[in-house]
Amino acid sequence: MKNLKSRKAILLLLLPVILMFSGTAIAQLELEAYGHIGYTACDIDEWAGIGTSDWNQFMSGGYAQAWFLKFGNISVGGEFGYDYLLWYKYRVYDPYYTVYRSIDVDATRLMVVGRVPVGEKLFAEFGAGIYMFGDFTDFGLTGGLGYRIQIGDNLYVPIKLRIGVVLDKDTNLLPIGLSAGIGYTLGQ
Repeated sequence: MKNLKSRKAILLLLLPVILMFSGTAIAQLELEAYGHIGYTACDIDEWAGIGTSDWNQFMSGGYAQAWFLKFGNISVGGEFGYDYLLWYKYRVYDPYYTVYRSIDVDATRLMVVGRVPVGEKLFAEFGAGIYMFGDFTDFGLTGGLGYRIQIGDNLYVPIKLRIGVVLDKDTNLLPIGLSAGIGYTLGQ
């Protein structure tokens, strides 16, 4: 099942490349870099597959987006990022000592993203792609709302509230976060 999900995700990631060569898109390159913080909602014990003794669901990370296709008012691009989603601790049973093991849950993410203006400075964003953990890969979706503050002819500050879902076989992770970054438009 995971291989099928990974294959579908890879096909989705190739979609902008296929569209780029179709000749129907107008290209304008925008580059953005972000930092983000938030909270990862999930059932920790289900995710860990064991009873946990301590945990923290604070999320942080960073990502970059490149917007390189435009279809009317819809921008399409790619996203590459890193998410530190949560950590947990569980007790390892030993007859002589009390031992705890800590596990960090983090992933590298690769997505196809789309953006639609909702007003002059507001926009809605959506994406689909893969979250690559240490020894497995899960499919994920994201969506959110953002606000763009223009600080120069080509330079701007985007701020976003995003929510995502990582579709895992054990339990889904729901990263909810606030992102802020810097963006630059080429070819304007």
